Amino acid sequence: MRIKLNGEPHEHRGGGTVADLLTEIGADDKRVAILVDGTVVPAADHARTWLAEGVTVEVIVMAPWHRTSLVQG
Repeated sequence: MRIKLNGEPHEHRGGGTVADLLTEIGADDKRVAILVDGTVVPAADHARTWLAEGVTVEVIVMAPWHRTSLVQG
């Protein structure tokens, strides 16, 4: 299925859900924010949100946060 992934054309070869796409691109074990056609898809819905031909998907990987990174000295 052809989709647009983070602004680039992408041929999605896995199953049809957001969770399948995350597995395909290696982001299934990371903290991510997903938007499908501009709508946020909560993590609880990744496995039951189906993608369709031509959708636009944005995958935003969250950087780890460490309290020590904000403390000086």
